[in-house]
Amino acid sequence: CVVGVEVVEAKDMPRLDALSYASFFCCVSLIEASPSVPPARYQNVEHTSRALGDADPELEAIEHGPEHGSLHLAPLALTRASEAGPNPTWNQNLRLFDAHPPLAPTQTGGERRVPLTGQPLRLLVSLHAKSSPGGGGHI
Repeated sequence: CVVGVEVVEAKDMPRLDALSYASFFCCVSLIEASPSVPPARYQNVEHTSRALGDADPELEAIEHGPEHGSLHLAPLALTRASEAGPNPTWNQNLRLFDAHPPLAPTQTGGERRVPLTGQPLRLLVSLHAKSSPGGGGHI
């Protein structure tokens, strides 16, 4: 199985400073949904900043964030960086062939990816400013 995600555009992004805008990129991940994981568990999930910009394949797929109970996921797909400006446009199709495993309440890593078999999934999309090579910040 494959899941296609079309990332089109964003509107009215903030300036970096009084004179300039950043270029932006999006991170996309799928998470295998499990009936044993309450929906509230997904509210504190975000893409890890360690993977932004260089997407190191050796990163742990799942890590605990500094806040109690939050989880950071390595992105499964990234868009290219947009041109700098307030309304970034990508018009990019991303194809995902696997997902992160279900988010158990005490998960600390383990299996990095699970194949797509038609199971229920949750989609995580995040937008990031890329102000310098290798740099990124959540928006």
